[in-house]
Amino acid sequence: MSTSVTKSLEEIFSQTTSVNEPISSNRLLTKEDNINNGQEQQQQQQQKDFALVYISSDTSVDEMKDYMKWNWIGIPFDSPDRNELKRYFKTCAQNEMEELGIDARRFEIPSLFILDTVTQDIISTNGVGDLQYYGEEVLDHWLEIQSLMRALEDKYV
Repeated sequence: MSTSVTKSLEEIFSQTTSVNEPISSNRLLTKEDNINNGQEQQQQQQQKDFALVYISSDTSVDEMKDYMKWNWIGIPFDSPDRNELKRYFKTCAQNEMEELGIDARRFEIPSLFILDTVTQDIISTNGVGDLQYYGEEVLDHWLEIQSLMRALEDKYV
């Protein structure tokens, strides 16, 4: 992701609540939360609204680690899941397209996809645009969409 997108995310998730607690501790599933196993992990995921999962287009593990932030969950550099997710979303760096077999990218990088941590539904494929448009209010925007999606799912499923 670009520096401006990263900086905006850091600013939003480092804001504090009315009781001086970082927003990220309440809303963001972090790699530390993700380390736990079984039932406890599932309960934590249901309590957190979002997770920042970094799917790197960096050229090395060191480059990836240098760029990743403390509260992001990173897909391991050597994991086949990294490229499978890029193929699924058709999102990658220009120089990766041929290797990944992507003829046309659906999304440029940086891309920010917002997923529900409980249902794994896609809340937004335009997270960068949302971030630019809504600024500090973007979390509330994503929560509104999430709430609407869950309500519709409860009504029609």
